[in-house]
Amino acid sequence: MVSWALFDYRSLVHTGWARFDPGRVDLLITLRGMCMIDVFNRTGLHHSAYLDFDIKRHIMLDSAYGSPFIGLPFPTPSRGIPAEIRLPFDDLREKHSYGFFIDPAYRNRGDKGLWNLDELLISVAMEVAHEAGVRKFTVRPTGDTASYYRHKFFAEVCETTGSDRFMAIDLTRRRNRQSRIRRLQKDGKIQFFRVKTSPD
Repeated sequence: MVSWALFDYRSLVHTGWARFDPGRVDLLITLRGMCMIDVFNRTGLHHSAYLDFDIKRHIMLDSAYGSPFIGLPFPTPSRGIPAEIRLPFDDLREKHSYGFFIDPAYRNRGDKGLWNLDELLISVAMEVAHEAGVRKFTVRPTGDTASYYRHKFFAEVCETTGSDRFMAIDLTRRRNRQSRIRRLQKDGKIQFFRVKTSPD
C-alpha cells in the first residue's frame, strides 16, 4: 500500500525545527544557520542523519567543511525547540567526511522502515537555496553517487577537473520533478513537502 507523510517545511525555516512522523519512527528535523540539517529520532534522541551545505560556495554540497555552526547550540530563530535537543550532538560528523550522511538504519530498506529521507533532506536544502535566489545547486558526488543525483534530481555534469566531477541541479526547472516528493504551496511559497514513505 502506498503511503505519504507531510513535512512542515515552512515551520522548519521559521522556527529551526519540525517533526516528521511517517508512521514507524518519529523524527525531529532541525535547521541551523540555514545551512545545517540534522535528524534525530525522538525516541532516545539518536542522531540519525545530517546534511551540511553552503549556498555561498561554488560547490554547495561537498566534503565536510569547517562550518562555524558545528558544535554551537541552536541559534535564534530556533526558539521553542524541545529542550532536550539542546544537548550536544553525537559524533556523526566526525565519522564521515562528506557533508551528507544517513545512518543505514534510516535509509530505504533499513531497520527503521523509513523511505525517502534522503530525498527529503536534499529537497529542503534545494528549497532553501531556491528561496535565496540560487539557480543551480552544485554537488561533488562521491563514489558511485553521480547516478543517484542524475536519477533522483536530474543533476547534470557541469565541470570535471582531474579526478573530480561536479554536478548541478537546475532549481528553476528541476526541483519540482521528483516522483517521491510533492511540494505544496500557499501564497507562492512552499509550505509542506508530501513525502512518499513506502517502497516503489
